[in-house]
Amino acid sequence: MLEQAVVIEKPVHIEQIFINATPEQVWEAITDPEFTAQFFYNGRVKSDFRPGAPLKYVDERDGSLQIEGIVVEADKPRRLVLDEKYVWAPDVAADPVHREVWEIEPLGKVCKLTVSFYEVALDCATMRSILGGIPLIVSGLKTLLETGKPLPSR
Repeated sequence: MLEQAVVIEKPVHIEQIFINATPEQVWEAITDPEFTAQFFYNGRVKSDFRPGAPLKYVDERDGSLQIEGIVVEADKPRRLVLDEKYVWAPDVAADPVHREVWEIEPLGKVCKLTVSFYEVALDCATMRSILGGIPLIVSGLKTLLETGKPLPSR
């Protein structure tokens, strides 16, 4: 069984973006496998999003496991807290579990999405993956919700 992260109070990385969508639309996009496959590196999320429930991202192209985790907290459509372990490659799989917090804040007719990461060493493979990947993920989410089309592949 996956262990939970021991969380300190200060995140090691924060990514923010403003999206022309409702909190409900953003929540659906981050919790529905049909949506996540379009912006999360072909990863289909699998979970019932109840606290304590398992969470997986499975590559829709070949069925390989990308991420495994546990839902720590789910306050639909405002906050999703996950303890995750990246497993798609040996270097990230060797790193410990980290915490990822998705916060959706309505601001008039748009939402501010904040994704915060805790308990990640600054010099590990997981942090390198976060720094290289999360900007594309949140930008892809924004593009998909605002245009109905995913970002073009790199």
